[in-house]
Amino acid sequence: MCQTCFEGLVKSIIALNKGEARQRRGIAQSFPVLSLEQVYGAIAFYLANHSGIDTYLTKAEVSFESLRQAATILKRD
Repeated sequence: MCQTCFEGLVKSIIALNKGEARQRRGIAQSFPVLSLEQVYGAIAFYLANHSGIDTYLTKAEVSFESLRQAATILKRD
């Protein structure tokens, strides 16, 4: 699975865990390459490892923002 797809799946699971997202079947429909069993597996994995996953996603967002700002500065020059 591609990195972007994985992050999208994880963000859907995080939202589901917070009670803000679609039903589990809705997540499976959003990621048609995954079976419902794989979605449940991803949910179980996230719940068991949420601290590390949340840290990873936060670092990735900070890194992306830093790169975006650097690209904006270079574009101006």
